[in-house]
Amino acid sequence: MGRLIESEIIPRLMLAQQGRSSGMVDDVGRTVNAADASVLARHAIGSDPQALDDQIRLMLARGGSQGPVVVESLAAAARLLSNMHREGLCTSSDLTMGLRCLQAALCCIGADLERLSPS
Repeated sequence: MGRLIESEIIPRLMLAQQGRSSGMVDDVGRTVNAADASVLARHAIGSDPQALDDQIRLMLARGGSQGPVVVESLAAAARLLSNMHREGLCTSSDLTMGLRCLQAALCCIGADLERLSPS
């Protein structure tokens, strides 16, 4: 399952996002924060569906063009979910639903960033 996520799912999500936000670069050099990825992964498999969206909006509100960093954080969260599944910390159902939540969040972010980006 981990290989499938690493080799198929994450690259496809990233390619889909690159097409939408090409040229968007974080203007202050921010990088992916492991703590952010961990929080996103926990919210993706948590019981509160709004928590993931709230966390992403919080990350986007930090300033700069956070979109690319949030997208990378979602990919890191997907990798973390894969590792959690491999280590028996979440079930296959948790993994599947978590990845679905992350994908839905990525689609929403892409639409928001596309709408906000200068034409």
